Amino acid sequence: LLVAIGIDPSGRREVLGFDIGDSESKASWMDFFSELKQRGLTNVDMFVSDAHCGLKDAITTQFQGSLWQRCQFHFSNDCTSILALKDRKEVANRLKDLFNAPTYDQAVERRDQLVKDWQAEFPKVVKKLENSFNELMVVYQLPEELRKRLRTNNTIERVNQEIRRRDRVIRIFPNDLSVLRLMGALLIEQNEKWAAGPRYLNMTVYHGIEKDDNSEEAGMLKLVK
Repeated sequence: LLVAIGIDPSGRREVLGFDIGDSESKASWMDFFSELKQRGLTNVDMFVSDAHCGLKDAITTQFQGSLWQRCQFHFSNDCTSILALKDRKEVANRLKDLFNAPTYDQAVERRDQLVKDWQAEFPKVVKKLENSFNELMVVYQLPEELRKRLRTNNTIERVNQEIRRRDRVIRIFPNDLSVLRLMGALLIEQNEKWAAGPRYLNMTVYHGIEKDDNSEEAGMLKLVK
């Protein structure tokens, strides 16, 4: 199931769309994004997602000029998954410290120290970190108080957990339409909760100036699975 969640100009989360498709396939994401654009999605400021090549390629093709933030949580899991169990906690904690750096310059300093400390013991992690660092640090273009909200796609992961839970209960769906009906009902319910709930982002801080909630100048942030 392909799912896209955005943050609207008022700062509230919103389900932008969902469809059946191969989450590893660029073609599936291209079709999905094309449909969202046909329905009026424009001016996406920033995407937050994991680093599936098909998804990333589709984003850069369909939304040229939009920023792309690689999910720091998924990156950390990617790194620890290649390590022995005894080393995972240490690496995860050091990466967390890196991602919590208050400024970009301090993040660079912490990265350099990690590279020095890990070069001999965890060379594969060092290579991953050096290759992905810029993708992981895009969020530093935003005000500090907003970064924790936008450095991972945890919002959509929590939605996906509920989708998987429902899927385990049903186990077998007769066809794709039945999947869309059930999961669509779940996503619509979640969307209504977000619409009635508090704002997820302070958009005054995001834009640096106070804007009306309905301002057409305000962009849309987007989190995708």
